[in-house]
Amino acid sequence: MHSTILKYPLNFGAPSENALVTAGYGVCACYRASMKILITVLVSIVVSMATVVAMHFFIVPRLPVVSVDTPSLAGMTVSQARATIEPRGLRLVLDAEKPNNAVAAGTICEQRPLAGSMIRRGDEVHAVLAQKGDARVPRVAGMTPAAARELLERENLRAGESTTIPDATTPAGLVIGTTPAEGSALPAQASVTLRVSAGAMTTPVPSVYGKRLSTAKETLEKAGLQLGTVKRGSDDDRDSGEVISQTPKANEPAPIGSKVDLVVNE
Repeated sequence: MHSTILKYPLNFGAPSENALVTAGYGVCACYRASMKILITVLVSIVVSMATVVAMHFFIVPRLPVVSVDTPSLAGMTVSQARATIEPRGLRLVLDAEKPNNAVAAGTICEQRPLAGSMIRRGDEVHAVLAQKGDARVPRVAGMTPAAARELLERENLRAGESTTIPDATTPAGLVIGTTPAEGSALPAQASVTLRVSAGAMTTPVPSVYGKRLSTAKETLEKAGLQLGTVKRGSDDDRDSGEVISQTPKANEPAPIGSKVDLVVNE
């Protein structure tokens, strides 16, 4: 048995030259494969970035822009406004709320861009919602009572009882003004009284025929009238300086404050 062990000794010596060459080729092959993968990834990244840049700066700007007409959103609720603009490819953005009595509270009172503006599909439409707030009495002078009531209602106010008063400058049946006055701040739905013109108040013209000019003037002023143009005339039946004619004639109605023209005998 001892001789057999010596006959077949174990060989733990250095690797052969062929083994080293084979191992070297294996390492090189792995390195080349890794480099190919790395280069492929880098090329993909560069191509992707170049594509994005080309799309952003060269291709997209040359594509046709789809424009849409901005609809009016005034008086709409938020849900109504969205239902109106979203089918057009637009987006609703609520910016704020502000007091406004022209439309109902909770509805849109302002928008940007304005209705009728042409914008691109996908753009935003900014809106402001109305809040209840103090109402201001609008100018209604010169309107008919019906038109004045309609305007007050639009301003979130109510027309109360009307009062009719004489007014020499405003035609009968038209509004002279309001109580409270124009521009006054009131709570919403407050009552506003309309002052309606009854026309100029009239008075019978007194007779000044045969009176001296100074007496005629005094008589007219006591009646709420004024002395108008004084002309000279001739009447052999009257003394010099006496009134021989007047316009308007005696007992005719004339607006208070109006003038009466006289003719005085020479």
